[in-house]
Amino acid sequence: MELNLVIDYQQLFNLVKQLPYKTKIKLFKDLLPEINSSKIKTESINKEEDYNDFQKLLINGPVMSDEQFNNYKNLRENLNKWITKSY
Repeated sequence: MELNLVIDYQQLFNLVKQLPYKTKIKLFKDLLPEINSSKIKTESINKEEDYNDFQKLLINGPVMSDEQFNNYKNLRENLNKWITKSY
């Protein structure tokens, strides 16, 4: 006799969270060899299709150059000095 369950990741995660601490540790120890196997290492965990829209926005968003960041820091320092002098 065989029983197959169809359960998504979030449902599984919620079930694992309900386990007692010692059982979670045992589960982790049992899964660790699987995680360390070369089969899983060769798979891409962070495939782009797994990202939600917000994550894609952050990944593909603009990035400051070093010069822009230094300008920002200088502006911030000057603004902070001006604010503290006002009080």
